[in-house]
Amino acid sequence: MKRVLTLILFFSFLVIGCGDKKADSTTSTEGQNLTPEQKIEEATKLVGANKSTQAIVLLTEVMGNNPSEENGANAAFALGKIYREQNKPNQAVKYYKTLVEKYPKSDKVKEGIFMLGYLHANALDDKDKATHFYEEFLKNYPDDELAASVKFELDYLGKNIQDIDLFKDSQKSSGK
Repeated sequence: MKRVLTLILFFSFLVIGCGDKKADSTTSTEGQNLTPEQKIEEATKLVGANKSTQAIVLLTEVMGNNPSEENGANAAFALGKIYREQNKPNQAVKYYKTLVEKYPKSDKVKEGIFMLGYLHANALDDKDKATHFYEEFLKNYPDDELAASVKFELDYLGKNIQDIDLFKDSQKSSGK
């Protein structure tokens, strides 16, 4: 009887130990078997599942393996976005700069330049750098849909939102 119970326990542990691994537990060793495109796709899913730390690991692996223009740009942009959302502006700036400097032909550069201006203006309180990036944006993308936002940011750079007439009028009309 003791022997039968031991065998049952042994096989139970064997079955449990060999069962399917959860899909959301992507590890670095599993990530090594993925293509850069698959790592970026998996990282996107992980971010959506609030697993940014695992996404950062995958995206950093992509960045560290001399990626193509498209994959490098996508990984750098995604890392910038993750760090921006985590309120880590210095880390975000690092990856947006990498995007702009290392992958200048990417279609994500435009948004990267905008984000550099935005982060320097609103998170790092560096008006000079914000001005530099915003002016670079306007020089390269004067007709872009974000150009109006950039011009607004430049016009009111460093001003408190309560001191901007545009917002004073809306506060008066709403009875505040």
